[in-house]
Amino acid sequence: MRFIGREIDMKFAYSMLKTHPYSCLLQAIQKIRQSPKLDYKFFKDGKSFYPTIVTFEITHRCNLRCRTCWFWGEHGKYSEGGKFEEMSLDEIKKFLDSISSFKPYLLLTGGEPLLYPEIEKVIEYASSKGIFVGLITNGMLATREKLKKIIDAGLNFITISIDGPYAEIHNYIRNNKSSFDNCIKAMKKIKELRGKNSF
Repeated sequence: MRFIGREIDMKFAYSMLKTHPYSCLLQAIQKIRQSPKLDYKFFKDGKSFYPTIVTFEITHRCNLRCRTCWFWGEHGKYSEGGKFEEMSLDEIKKFLDSISSFKPYLLLTGGEPLLYPEIEKVIEYASSKGIFVGLITNGMLATREKLKKIIDAGLNFITISIDGPYAEIHNYIRNNKSSFDNCIKAMKKIKELRGKNSF
């Protein structure tokens, strides 16, 4: 089924509707208002509806040194040193409390979000607030045990970054000879863990 330009997996949509009915309603309303650009028609002076997606760089730590990375790449922010800070779990919970009323799609990214020590607790807390939670990973740390933990914590989506159709291209960009194979292995593990059910 297509809805506002996107293919919708009805089994997945139904499972989400059962577990997060209020969030689904808000997401549907937000998608509908995006299509005719209602924000621009109803608001002026920089005002708008609440965002539908919140992208959260939970950590800037990373286990790869991708050539194109604006943090760790050849000309990245940390390529010649430099410090960064991370929010504590309590600070992140306060942040999640502040966005939970409008139920955005929360996208956890980095750096590599699986390097955040309490990533499972972050996902679990966000999910308990009725927030859709997605995560972008480079796949290098996506062990079966780690994947099971974050899925069981309430993760709704996992995106594995792939930079090209061939291992040579991807591995060159990622600056790592085993990166492409790790991505493929991670996807297979996710498929096995998910089975016939949506997470």
